[in-house]
Amino acid sequence: MSKERPRIKSVQVIRAIAFILIFLSHVELISTGPVGVSLFLVLSGFCMTYSYLDKSEKTPCPSFMNNLKFARDKIKKLYPLHVVTLLFVALVIFGELILYNGSGTEIAKQGSYFVANALLLQSWIPWRDGYFSFNAVSWYLSTSAFSYFIFLWVFREIQSKDKKRITSEVVN
Repeated sequence: MSKERPRIKSVQVIRAIAFILIFLSHVELISTGPVGVSLFLVLSGFCMTYSYLDKSEKTPCPSFMNNLKFARDKIKKLYPLHVVTLLFVALVIFGELILYNGSGTEIAKQGSYFVANALLLQSWIPWRDGYFSFNAVSWYLSTSAFSYFIFLWVFREIQSKDKKRITSEVVN
C-alpha cells in the first residue's frame, strides 16, 4: 500500500499568494491578475502531477471517455455553484434582451454563449466575447476542465519519455 505524498508547503504558500493576487485584481486594488492566474495554473498542474506520480499505475489509460470522466470527477464539486450562478445571470441577460426588444441575432449569440458556458467550453472556443460571458469567473472552471481533460494524455506522455530516458541511461 503506497503512502500519500507529503504536501509541499512552500508550493501551497505560493498558490495562496497567487490566489490573493487574483483576488486583489478582481477588486481592482492592483492589476496583477494575469500573473496570479498564470502562477496559480502552473502550480496547480505541478501539484496534480506530483500527487499522481505514485498513483500512475492505477490511473486509467488515456482515452476520450476516461479523460472526460477524470475532468468531470475533478470539477464536480464546483459545477453546481456554477449552474446556479449561470442560471441567475441568464435570467438577467435574457430578461433584459426580451424587455428591451433585443434583436434575434443578439439573443442567438447570447444563447450560444449560454450553451458553451453551461458545458464549460467557453475558454476552449476562440471568441473574445464568449470567454467572459454570463458568469465571467467561470472561464477558470472551463480552463481547469480543459486542463484536467488533457492531463492523462500529457501525464502518460511525460511518464513514457521518462521511462525511455532512464532505460537508455541504464543501457549506456
